[in-house]
Amino acid sequence: MEVDEEKKVILQRAIDSMKGQYDELIVIPDKIDNLSRKINKGILKAKGDFIVVCNDDIVMDKGTLKGHCVEGIVTTPYVNGGVEKLFHAHMWTMSREVLAEIGLMSEEYDGFYYDDSDYWMQIEHRGFKIKQLPTLI
Repeated sequence: MEVDEEKKVILQRAIDSMKGQYDELIVIPDKIDNLSRKINKGILKAKGDFIVVCNDDIVMDKGTLKGHCVEGIVTTPYVNGGVEKLFHAHMWTMSREVLAEIGLMSEEYDGFYYDDSDYWMQIEHRGFKIKQLPTLI
């Protein structure tokens, strides 16, 4: 349970922006200090055909989570007002089929940098495309 009131508000805003769009919601506490380890823990708990990885401060302004569920590719949203980058670790969607080929994120990086770039390279190295969708976050 989140004890920081400000973070609780941020998380609730993210959940509200996607309310009714998911079958399962897994929240991994901040007590894990390695981003990849947090993401991998959530992926391993997930049971759905598609996995959406999303930070707790994401608010969807346009589009739906279902719109991100595309077989055979990894999708990521367009970040409104953010840095133009094809793959951000803050949100992406992939099918179980793609996950089986790519595997989990490397947990070798300390802190919160380079995890997404490494995973981006793993996705492309295994021949999968990343498609940025017009969803705004």
